[in-house]
Parts: sequence; structure tokens; C-alpha cells
Amino acid sequence: MMPIVENSRGDGKSFPWFAGLAGLAVGLTMLYFWPAWARWWPGGLYQEMLSYATVGWLQLEDISPLIYAKLVLIGFLLVFLHPGYGKLPIVAWMLHNPPSGGTFFSWILRAWVLKCGMLVLLFCNLFFLRYVPSSALNLYSTFIYYASILASIAVGVLLVRDAWRLAQSPDAPLSNLGQSVVLTLSFQLTWPAQFTLISARDSDLMPVGWCITAALMVGVLLAMLVTAGLAWGVRRMLGDENCRAWRGRFALFNGIVILCAAGWLAFIAVSRLLE
Repeated sequence: MMPIVENSRGDGKSFPWFAGLAGLAVGLTMLYFWPAWARWWPGGLYQEMLSYATVGWLQLEDISPLIYAKLVLIGFLLVFLHPGYGKLPIVAWMLHNPPSGGTFFSWILRAWVLKCGMLVLLFCNLFFLRYVPSSALNLYSTFIYYASILASIAVGVLLVRDAWRLAQSPDAPLSNLGQSVVLTLSFQLTWPAQFTLISARDSDLMPVGWCITAALMVGVLLAMLVTAGLAWGVRRMLGDENCRAWRGRFALFNGIVILCAAGWLAFIAVSRLLE
């Protein structure tokens, strides 16, 4: 059962249509620019990332501190600049159920640990998984990716439902998005890390692959924490009273944008299944 957080102030008894229309406009704009956004990378960072992901030319002693620093930066920029990596659910959670600094750090750290655990579970060389071909690993990763889409849709639905509740009653209980956000983040496996580990398995260079993946995942954690920190800063700038007064509008706006993004990813996933 979803935990409930009590709301101390409502948004009135009219549905915040303007916030919903604004969210729809922003969501459709995101979808229009999504292909260009997904391909945009500063400088030659994309080619450099691919060169590290294909680990056949690397040896463990060749990975210098400078390379580790570049890989951390790549992991950070991949999540922070690339669409579809859980930034919207983090922002929505920070505005909807304002957690304390320690709470959001511990929950995001929990999601990151689960994400790393997924990679270890998929690409470990223990028991039967050492004999699983790369095609099967890609299939397992795809199912986990579908789970992340469903978790994102759940976050959007909860936000829209809470906006409706707040419009009906100023004392309506609010859903706690923390668990859904953790699931969304943990199931979103970073594709360069997966590609690196598959390449390392094929080249029998798993120690090199795990070293590269570890640096990438540190960057991913930093990106999630920076996103939460920026959302926390916006919340502090607005003030607790304003956040409570506008919570229904924030919920509807963020919920519609999340549903647009998650719906687009679901449409792409279903289209690929039907091909």
C-alpha cells in the first residue's frame, strides 16, 4: 500500500486546468525536440564514451586517473543532459513531498545502490549467468527498462490523482512518491555501462569493464544528487507556504510532463516489440 503524507493546505476547489495545459505544452515540446536532444553531446564526448565502452583495446593498467575523471564526467552528463533518465520524477517528488536533505540523499543513494545491484545481477560471472549469451542479457535489460517506464507512468498517475484530490478537498491526503521514484531510478540502467560490460564479457576483460562501469556510475550518482539539489534549491526559494499553496498545480504540471515522456518511451518500446 502506498504511504500517505497529510496535506496541510489545499489549492481550492477548482481543477488547475492552466497547470495541466502548461504541462501538456511542455511535454509535447519535449517530444518534438527529443531526437535532437538525445543526440546532442558537448564536443566529442559521445565518440570518446564509445571508445571507452569498447574495452578490447584497454588494459587495466592503461586506465589512468585522468580516464577515470573523464568517465565520471561522462556518466554525469549522460544523466544530467540526456532525456529520459529520471530527472522529472526527482523534481516532482521534491516539490510534492518535500523531503529533508538527509532523506532525499538516503533515498537517492538507495536507488543508486539498487541500480548498481541490477548491473551486478545481470553481468556477474557466477553460476549460470556466465554462460548467458549477450543477446539474452540484452533481453533481460529490456525487461528492466520496461519496468522503469511503468514506474514512471505510476509516478505521473499518482501526481494527476493527487491534483484531482486537492481540487476536491483542501485536506486531501497526498501519495508519497518516494518508493515509486526509487523504483524508477533503480530500473533505469545506464546504457554505456551495459554496453561496456557486454563488450568486456566478449573480450574476457571483466575487471576492465567493471572499473569503467564503476566510474560511470559515480557520475550517474552525482547527476541524480545535483538534480535533487537544484529542485531542493527551487523549493527553498519558493518557501514552504508557497509550495503547499501551489502543490496541486505543481502535481498536475509535473504529472502531465512525466506521462508525456513515459508515454513516448512506452510507444517506442511497443513499436520495437511489434517490428
